[in-house]
Amino acid sequence: MDEFSLKAQQIKAEIDQAQRILLHLHPNSDSDSIGSALGLKIALQGIGKKVDVIQGDDSPEVNHNFIPEFSSIIPKSFKYVDLNHYDLFLILDASSPNQITDEIELAFPLSIKTINIDHHPTNPNYADITLLVKQSPATSEIIYDLLNHWGIEITSDIATCLFVGIWGDTGGFRWQSTSDKTFNVAADLIRHGAKNGEIISKLLSSSTKIIKLFGKLLSFIEIYANEKINLICINNKQIKDFELKDTEIRELFHKVNHTLSSSSDAVITGMIREENPGEVSLSMRNNNLDEDKQCDVSRIALAIGGGGHKRAAGARFTGKSVEEVRNILFAEIKNIFPDWKL
Repeated sequence: MDEFSLKAQQIKAEIDQAQRILLHLHPNSDSDSIGSALGLKIALQGIGKKVDVIQGDDSPEVNHNFIPEFSSIIPKSFKYVDLNHYDLFLILDASSPNQITDEIELAFPLSIKTINIDHHPTNPNYADITLLVKQSPATSEIIYDLLNHWGIEITSDIATCLFVGIWGDTGGFRWQSTSDKTFNVAADLIRHGAKNGEIISKLLSSSTKIIKLFGKLLSFIEIYANEKINLICINNKQIKDFELKDTEIRELFHKVNHTLSSSSDAVITGMIREENPGEVSLSMRNNNLDEDKQCDVSRIALAIGGGGHKRAAGARFTGKSVEEVRNILFAEIKNIFPDWKL
């Protein structure tokens, strides 16, 4: 029996024993976090389980509100969850405990059984059972494989959720992690009822207000190391000046980050933003396919306390300013690329 089949069997055995199951969205939840959690929720409800999905630290972006079961997401952070109400905690798309919550420090093992299903190579296997498929471009693709392995029918609602997750984490099927298998999975989800045109159109839609501020935020780009680094740094006051709701802010930053990463000149693109006073997030991308412009940004992220993928990684900091995080980032980049002028 291969490792995937063995882990799938172990996970299904835990699910079979559980009656009340907890799922979550990771901080700054993206399409894969939302799609994988809601797709699995619908599937587990179909076999008679009671399942709750909590939003975690942040509200999910409103342009995902068309996804089945989106309205059932409980507006609660993990720190307010009473684990005595659950038999099993399924942790999806979270490479480390702080991808469950940043509001408290989690120490594993928890008081209930934990299962982590993920695709981030930097995952340290912190749960009781970990299914880590590093070659998968999205956790939603792993959920698709699990449902097929377990013989659970993929309904049109499940197909919609999983298509959302796969489309989001492959950058619209653009990132290198997208394989021929990914296209076959997407095609099968369409056959099962995922309306790909409608889904993509809704995920790409934005309000006029967001579109207007999109250009303003792009004007903050800072260029370093002879155009090898493109960086946007923004503090909490500047964000507040945009007069946006939290979900709108995250939608705006997601779109800007995506566009920033399309630079044909840069080796590293990134964004450093102060989400709250003293709470700073860093996200990095390397989406340049030129041979002389390759960089494993997860190596940088790991060295400064974060994690992620070779092409997309990040870290979060408490008690640091935007400028201090930039200095931390540049110091590590200098270790890897000593000839870069920063």
